[in-house]
Amino acid sequence: MGATLHLAPIGQDKTALAISLLRKYTDAQQNTFPTIWVLLATRRQEIHFR
Repeated sequence: MGATLHLAPIGQDKTALAISLLRKYTDAQQNTFPTIWVLLATRRQEIHFR
């Protein structure tokens, strides 16, 4: 599968999009975990996302 890059300004639900995509791929491929990369600006954002 190729890579897809999603860009949006601050406050445009990028985190919600990442979580919904992760759920979609997890549901589609039972018993496997998809690889997803999320680039965040700060450690605080990383902790919140996890």
